[in-house]
Amino acid sequence: MAPSFDLFRKVPEDLQTTSVSSGIFTLITIVVMTYLIVAEYIGYAYSSNTVSSVILDSHQEDLLRINFNVSIPAIPCRHLSIDLSDHLGLKFTNITRHVRRVSLVQTADGTLARHKEVFMAEQVATWGNINHDLHAGETISPLLDVTTFDEFMSKYDLVLVNYYAPWCPYSQALLPVWEATALQLQDHPEYAERVTMARVDCTQDNAVQLCRRARIMAFPSMMVPSISPNKVARF
Repeated sequence: MAPSFDLFRKVPEDLQTTSVSSGIFTLITIVVMTYLIVAEYIGYAYSSNTVSSVILDSHQEDLLRINFNVSIPAIPCRHLSIDLSDHLGLKFTNITRHVRRVSLVQTADGTLARHKEVFMAEQVATWGNINHDLHAGETISPLLDVTTFDEFMSKYDLVLVNYYAPWCPYSQALLPVWEATALQLQDHPEYAERVTMARVDCTQDNAVQLCRRARIMAFPSMMVPSISPNKVARF
């Protein structure tokens, strides 16, 4: 019974014969396998890898916006995603918040043209549809003083400043809402490049002059100040 289950049976040499068709098939097989091996090696050895680097001398802000364009006409947009990693080993996968897709159509002359823009996440286009959780005591907006105020103000078209005192219960109630709004602003680069939010602690010695210059009479006070002390919008 054992020989009947042998999967590697061998034909006796005295029964083996050669033919023209088998020789041709053997040659074709050798040529095809050789071509596949050589083509695979050439494709691996001479494959191109594009690396783009953005180097800045210095950057004062915590966030850095980098714009780049990747055009892959042969791949549907739904199959694309972006992963981000840095030199410290941190990696973020499938980043879709600030990614925009543009569908392409073929024109009459055979070229590709932009058809329409499609958001990878439709809720990003609407303010407030992205929820973030802040830990207790976590702050997003920068804390300004007399040494950093004017320089920070000159970087943006509009800065909403919260003048507060930590001991004030109303300031304590406003702080979580203020920080959540500042974090929400970062999800909208169309605003974040020109508009931002900041804080001034009027109980600190190096910030008292700022509160006096803004004529703060109650806590908290939200203002859109200017470098000029005579130009300020109160809220």
